[in-house]
Amino acid sequence: MNTPLQLWALRLGEQVFALEPRALKEVLEVTRLTPVPLAPPFVLGLLANGGSILPLVDLGGWLGQDTGQPTLAAVVTYQGQTLALAIHEVLRLFTPVEELNPKSAHPLSQQPFVQGWIPWQNTDIPVLSLDGLLHLLTQQTTPTLN
Repeated sequence: MNTPLQLWALRLGEQVFALEPRALKEVLEVTRLTPVPLAPPFVLGLLANGGSILPLVDLGGWLGQDTGQPTLAAVVTYQGQTLALAIHEVLRLFTPVEELNPKSAHPLSQQPFVQGWIPWQNTDIPVLSLDGLLHLLTQQTTPTLN
């Protein structure tokens, strides 16, 4: 598994996770969300961004924690799809000093949106797999739409 040259460290609640820089397009302040009737619980609402409407996705349930109201949205694009991930803080861009570890004993390792683990500030943090995340979101929303 290739380790990216750099990663963004982002925080949602108490959980810090990493994201490849090429996927992160911008960070927006969450000031107003439009509710979506009958949306799955992980869709907090819709966020307007320069003429585009983006779903704001909360990873908190899958992270096993109540993350509260997000203050920021990380706008990510992958394979032509754009969505916003609820976050509380952008910590920094960093260069990993070790290789990506695909396995961990942490319960989050079972989640399809975790591609591996990377050391960061005396702990290991999950590196998001946007491919896995989009697949999970598709699986979780298809029953809602039918």
